[in-house]
Order: sequence, then C-alpha cells, then structure tokens
Amino acid sequence: MYATTWNGGTGSCYQGCGTVFKLAPPSKGNSWTETVLASLANSGQSPNASMVVFRNGLLYGTTLYLGAANLGSVFTLVP
Repeated sequence: MYATTWNGGTGSCYQGCGTVFKLAPPSKGNSWTETVLASLANSGQSPNASMVVFRNGLLYGTTLYLGAANLGSVFTLVP
C-alpha cells in the first residue's frame, strides 16, 4: 500500500512538506513495515490526493502548493 502524509519529511515548509511512504503487510505475526520513499521537500508541498499506480509501475501524485506559480505540482516516483 502506498500513501502520503500532509506534513513531515524535510523542506522549508512549516512542519515539513510531506512524504510518500509504503506499508508492507506483516509476515506471520510481525508488525507492518513502513518505508519512506520520498520527502517532497520544496518541489511540491502537501500531497492532497491518493497515489495512482500506472501499468508502467510508476507512482503518480499531486500536491496542493509550490510548483509553478504556487499552484501545486504533479510528481512521479519509482517505488
């Protein structure tokens, strides 16, 4: 499962600019495993929609702030 956080991570944003992370299910009684895939820093702030996985295997998402004219951005990641 892939998801985002509104705050956290790094960047000059108040309380961080957000992150993209992966949750992997437990194996026989262990805990779920969380892996931070990206800290959005100043390239795009505050992810505001679900992540989309395309057939090519890449993750796509959007942010609310920063980007051109501070109107948000679209980003892609290799999981």
